This record gives sequence, C-alpha cells and structure tokens, in this order.
Amino acid sequence: MPETSNPITIGNTAYLNMNDERYLVEIRGAESNRIWVSFPGDFYPLSGMGGRLEFHQPTGFCAYNVQVLSYADGNKTGIILERSESADERTHRTTWRVPTSINAAVSMEGSEHRFSAVMENISAEGALVRAHPVMTIRTAILMTFALDQEHGDQRVEARICYAQEADAMANPPIQQYGVRFTAMAPETKRLLTLFLYHHVRKLYPKDVAAMYPRTRRR
Repeated sequence: MPETSNPITIGNTAYLNMNDERYLVEIRGAESNRIWVSFPGDFYPLSGMGGRLEFHQPTGFCAYNVQVLSYADGNKTGIILERSESADERTHRTTWRVPTSINAAVSMEGSEHRFSAVMENISAEGALVRAHPVMTIRTAILMTFALDQEHGDQRVEARICYAQEADAMANPPIQQYGVRFTAMAPETKRLLTLFLYHHVRKLYPKDVAAMYPRTRRR
C-alpha cells in the first residue's frame, strides 16, 4: 500500500478480527487515534477487548492493533476503537522472490551504528530480513551486502514495511522485517537483476521456459 494512501477515511471498509471472528465494518468517523466503525455482529464487544483492523487494497494491505473503547454515542450504532500508532503495512508481491542467506550490515537513518542482519529472501523490490534490533514500521535504513565475490559490497537504501518477532526464545529476541528497496545505484540494480534471473531460472525452470519460449530452428 502506498505510504501516501490513508485508509482511515469515512466510507472505507475494513475487516475487524476480534474474538476469533472476522467482520466487515465501515469507517464512520476518525479523530486522532480513535476510529468509529459500524459493527454487524450479533453481540457487541466489551470495553477493553482487543482486535486487529485490516484495510485491503489492490496493491497491498495495512493493519492496526485496536482496542474497544465504547459504543458510539452511548448506543449500538457502532463501536469506538483505539488504534496503535503505527500500522503493519505489506505490499503484494509483483516480482520473483528467491531464498537466500546473504549477510548484510544495516544502519538506521541518521545513525552511524551498524548491526548484522541476514536476508532470508530477496526480490527486485525488497527482502525479508532477520536481525536483533527492534525497528518500527517506516524506519529508513541503509543496507550493505554482496551479491557475489567479484563485485563486492553494494549499498541499498530501504524502508521497513513489515515487522514481527521471529524467535522470542533467542536472547535477545530475533526480529523479522520485510524491507522495501527505495534507492540503489544503476550498477547495483543490474547486478541484482542478474542475480535474480540466474536463481529464478534454477528454481522455476518450467515457469521461465513458458515465459520465454524459444523458436525452433528449421
């Protein structure tokens, strides 16, 4: 979902996941971190009950953790939810993604401190990354990694678009992040394209052959 899009708009619909049920609700009002939504369920949730509000669009979705505050206007015309400050945003994939175990050095915008991370998979648009430091959605980062030994380190600017705890038993816990690439040098883009092509051709030979059929020579 584009960062300029604001899903919390009167008239928009969303899915409210609560009490092991999924409800289609309509946004009726919003102020600060409070949202007034319709509620089609047979029961009305109690104050303090938690849930998750998901907005879906063709390009992806974002979701907020929410908590019930009260009925709207003191009656049953809907419910008032208090949402989390940041959203879990994910963009639907539009490019091939291949598994990797590439080590990367990562630093957050405005900081010279670098920490280690591992890219679990990568595409032309972004990567799935594991690291220890806790980062929030929309955090801008700089990633340094090598796609091969010949060309050395590449520097890519990126932004966190998805975050969750991957291993709570680790000390400190390991975090998992979806990152979206925002800027890279033309040479880095070329190397990444070649890297992905060679790996995709090995992983999905039939799909690649179907996309690029060869003309038989007579």
